[in-house]
Amino acid sequence: MKFCTTLTARIFNALAVLSTSIALLTGITPAFADGKDTARDQEIDSKLRRIGHIIVIYQENWSFDSLYGQFPGANGYANSFDTLPQYDVNATPPYSQLIYKTPRPLNNGVVDPNFPGSVDGNLGWWGNPSLALPLIPYDFTIFPGVGTASKTGDIVHRFYHEQLQIDNGLLETKSGDVDKFVTWSDNPGLVLSYLDATDLPEGKLAQQYTLLDQFFHSAYGGSFLNHQWLIAAATPPWTAAIPDGWQSSYDPVAKVLKDNQLTSDGKYAVNTIQPLLAPFSPGTSTAKRLLINNTDPSQPGYTPNIGNRLDDAGITGGGTPAVGMMRWRTM
Repeated sequence: MKFCTTLTARIFNALAVLSTSIALLTGITPAFADGKDTARDQEIDSKLRRIGHIIVIYQENWSFDSLYGQFPGANGYANSFDTLPQYDVNATPPYSQLIYKTPRPLNNGVVDPNFPGSVDGNLGWWGNPSLALPLIPYDFTIFPGVGTASKTGDIVHRFYHEQLQIDNGLLETKSGDVDKFVTWSDNPGLVLSYLDATDLPEGKLAQQYTLLDQFFHSAYGGSFLNHQWLIAAATPPWTAAIPDGWQSSYDPVAKVLKDNQLTSDGKYAVNTIQPLLAPFSPGTSTAKRLLINNTDPSQPGYTPNIGNRLDDAGITGGGTPAVGMMRWRTM
């Protein structure tokens, strides 16, 4: 894991906090776990024991590069691919051609009027909207119609979609690496878009503290499953009868994906499901709510979380921690 900031001292202190906090949770004395005792170790221990809270801010539904690809010193998109060929699933046969132009972005399923269309209907280049923008990373704030109050369209971030996008070889024969992000997006025109968030409020915080430029979400898909992994490092099991249409499926020949609430075997909850207990969306039937059991190992679906582990270790807190999600843009 790589930590980026402007000061070497901050890097060292951040590493010390992250590595020793794990030892603290397991009851190991941080600096002395390896049997060594130096003045620097004692200094770090003294500082760590004064820490009351460790706050991690991470957002949802954006990739690192879409916000911080230009952050000074970060391992951003400048160090990525020089080109990123994308297969065209709509070609005949599928994947027999590449996508060369950036499609016009959508907003709620319809063309976003804030982004100009070229003569052929693709996204127009900001320098000359009559010409189509090649399939390249682009700063979407350059377009005159996009302002600070604008809301761009959403991009699919679901369990099986992401596996097809990175081409991990599980759903169909692997043909390359990250070569289907645009192909399997429901809003392909925004996939390679970005803005420079270095001087936005959270970017300014990152300049003062620590920015993790190689931290990745734990599970495929969106916020629902990654919230589970954040607190429990596990995928929640589905223990009730399976509602109609909830199992996922993929036909690799016809290229038809049904990315539903449960895995294809119906055993695990991977896309957004309301919880059994409140708060849940009004009107959601009990049969379509997820049992969350972190208290009784003898009952179905038992999944302990970090709170249970802290209790087991005899570590108490001053309240319920507030946790935000990291933003990753499923491209």
